[in-house]
Amino acid sequence: MQPTLNFILKYLYVPGAFLLSMGVMIGLVSEQWWPVPMVTIGLGILAIGSWIGLLIHQQGWWQSIDRRMLLQTMGVCGALLILNTLIASYSWRWDLTENQLFTLSSQTQQIVKSLTEPIKVWVFTEQKNLANQEVLDAYRRLNPKFSFEFANYESATAQKLQVQAPGEVHLTSGDNKQVLPSLNPGGSISEVQLTAGIERLLAGRRPLYWLQGHGEPDSQTFTQTAKLLSERNYLIKPLVLAQAIPKDAAVLAIVGSQQPLLAAEVSELERYLTSGGRILLLVDAKVQIGLDELLKKWGITLQNRIVHSQIKSAQAEVGVVINYGEHPITQSFGQNISLYPAARPLTWKKAPDLEGQSILNTNGDSWSAPPGNQRPKFDPQLDQRGPLTLGVAVSSTKSPGKLVVIGSAKFVQDGLISQYINSDVLLNSLGWLDDRSTLAIRPKEITNRRINPSFWQTQLLFWLPIGVLPLLSFVGAGRLWWRQR
Repeated sequence: MQPTLNFILKYLYVPGAFLLSMGVMIGLVSEQWWPVPMVTIGLGILAIGSWIGLLIHQQGWWQSIDRRMLLQTMGVCGALLILNTLIASYSWRWDLTENQLFTLSSQTQQIVKSLTEPIKVWVFTEQKNLANQEVLDAYRRLNPKFSFEFANYESATAQKLQVQAPGEVHLTSGDNKQVLPSLNPGGSISEVQLTAGIERLLAGRRPLYWLQGHGEPDSQTFTQTAKLLSERNYLIKPLVLAQAIPKDAAVLAIVGSQQPLLAAEVSELERYLTSGGRILLLVDAKVQIGLDELLKKWGITLQNRIVHSQIKSAQAEVGVVINYGEHPITQSFGQNISLYPAARPLTWKKAPDLEGQSILNTNGDSWSAPPGNQRPKFDPQLDQRGPLTLGVAVSSTKSPGKLVVIGSAKFVQDGLISQYINSDVLLNSLGWLDDRSTLAIRPKEITNRRINPSFWQTQLLFWLPIGVLPLLSFVGAGRLWWRQR
């Protein structure tokens, strides 16, 4: 027993050095020194101290040391320490997934690398989500000016930022702040939403002019929409076309006009578009606003009809959209639902020097009927069967001018803007008009590589490991026994 104890004590420096280096490496990588790193370092120091104390009490202690093993141990521990320090300081990563699921898009990399002022992300959750930390770490590796912190939603910081509930994500830079959509329990931070928030924070408040004077509800009538736009850094300003459209206008919104515009006003809108202006036009059915000639120059025709949809066993004057064009505005929508009450169909025809595309399309269960028609069912003599186009996005190839037309204004009113993805349609339309690059970021999708075996293949996969292979093993063992008998 005594020789064994002496042998253990003689080489106690080996586990001591290992524990000491491991504690330092864990602390450097995790950036948290308590409790695991400090406890590991303490155990290492205790082991090395015990070894030194034993040697001091022995005669000829230096001669008793295996100097070669000591040097080898010190060299290995030193190399590990240096290697892990380099790995913690300089991160090399290879994303071998087919769709680069763990790689940030080129748009995100460009925006984050260009940061000149510090930006901090606050995630107010009850528990830290490792997937979210990985996403935020990827951003931080691009630029040290990007930082993040997980905090309790009842902390002093949460009170300062006016956090209402757990799951909120806030971006701060100096006195500026952006609020991202709240996370569900266990939910993950979206690259599209986070990068869009950073872009809005960098751009500052963008003037969004809201046309008035033709029976349009002002922005204060749409309280939920106004709040949503304010959170996205838009500064809403009312505009009467008796004056020229200001040069600082990011977008001009024409929402729910009830009366025709005057000829001089139409001329001003045409001048604004041809000189590179951006217009969002939301117009309900049964309304004539006097823009038909202007829209025709952009290849768009407003049909004087109203959209009906079959919803379960009833019909309603509402457009239900689950089909979206392959366009930056709608490319991330998938087959999510958006609703358009009192909608009118549109048509778009290619015109010279214009590029356009339908972005909102109903399915075959919808139809359009003349206004005032109260028939609850489709009439092939009078009605037009879907699919119908409810939204079009057009841009000029000769100037920066852009135009988005949607055949419903009521979809942004209070109570409806929060339904399904109605708010995404509005925000993405404004983002495309305002040249926000984050709309080009496509959500990463996992390619379905599932194997769908037939019934007999399933049976084979089931019986092969539990029946065939064990039986072959027994047969082979029996044959071997018989030959050696």
